Amino acid sequence: QALRYALENKLKMKFLERGTMCKAVVCCRVTLLQKAQVVELVMQNEKKMT
Repeated sequence: QALRYALENKLKMKFLERGTMCKAVVCCRVTLLQKAQVVELVMQNEKKMT
C-alpha cells in the first residue's frame, strides 16, 4: 500500500526524485500494475532504461 500512496499524483514526482538518487530501486511484493506505473513514471520523466 505504500507504493500505491507514493504513486498518487501529489507524491509521484517526489517518489521519482528520491528513486533517481539511488543506484537501484527494488519494489518487492507489488502488483503488475504498480510495476508498470513505476516503469512508466521513470520512462516518461527520465528517459532512462528501466
